[in-house]
Amino acid sequence: MNLNPQQELAVRAPLSPLLIVAGAGTGKTRTLTSRIIYLIESGVPANKICALTFTNKAAKEMADRIKVKFHVSSFKFQEPFIGTFHSLGARILRAEARFLKRTANFVIFDDHDSFQLVKKIMKGMKTKEINKGPAFFLEKISQLKNGMLSRADFEDSDCPHDKFLLKISRRYEEALEENNAFDFDDLILKVIKVFKTQPAVLKKYQSRFPHLLIDEYQDLNNAQYELIRLLASKAKTISVVGDDQQTIYSWRGSNFEIFLNFENDWPEAQVMLLEENYRSTKNIISAAQTLIANNQRQKPKTLWTKNEAGPLIKIFEAADEEGEAG
Repeated sequence: MNLNPQQELAVRAPLSPLLIVAGAGTGKTRTLTSRIIYLIESGVPANKICALTFTNKAAKEMADRIKVKFHVSSFKFQEPFIGTFHSLGARILRAEARFLKRTANFVIFDDHDSFQLVKKIMKGMKTKEINKGPAFFLEKISQLKNGMLSRADFEDSDCPHDKFLLKISRRYEEALEENNAFDFDDLILKVIKVFKTQPAVLKKYQSRFPHLLIDEYQDLNNAQYELIRLLASKAKTISVVGDDQQTIYSWRGSNFEIFLNFENDWPEAQVMLLEENYRSTKNIISAAQTLIANNQRQKPKTLWTKNEAGPLIKIFEAADEEGEAG
């Protein structure tokens, strides 16, 4: 796929834990996609590969590039799994729902469904001391599920809202089970629960997907990390790519410490750098490097580009968001 030397090294790295530290505009997705192609060309069965990213758009782009490379419209029975964390979770839960007292035709509640369920539950509970609405408690439940909050933080609290949260959380879970449903967060959380309580199921999926490739690794939250850790703990053939300077999902629990700790989690890990930027001018790269150098914790890398210097950077102060957009 017309790779530069750094990308080529990352693509052809031996089968062991691999961390690809990639700056902005350095071809992260191209490199990860090329590694999938390299694995298949090296004899790895395509259906033993699982590549995860955060959006359906990115997953489709990766899958389409691979199909074009092999001149196929689909891999039929040998197709790699390329999708989001939640789509992988949904697929696993369809097969293993019985362990969670659901059937394979369970429904997935979206945010609106979950809101209406919490609202209904609250109507049947005493809420005289509670001045928060369903949206507040639904957000807290989601934070609990994603590891952003701990139940221990609320169990010893004297705050009425904290006590109420634990009650409503339990009833919410009971109601999901009664409705043969999972909410969006469950698509990861409940898979982890099955893996931890059913060793044979975990072993099955470790064998099913011994080759894991993760895009935008810096944006993993604690639940996503736990899922990946469990899946990769046997074969340890995990390749991840990301940039600790580009975390954008902190509002939903992303933990960039996961990225920084990769070498601690996998002591035999290789680290490759992608530093050639294809997107920006020299002046933009220089300014970005100067700012990033002030960050206390980071994976060191030096971005550079063959692009022209471009115009000097100007500072513009907008009066409001419309001025900023203009």
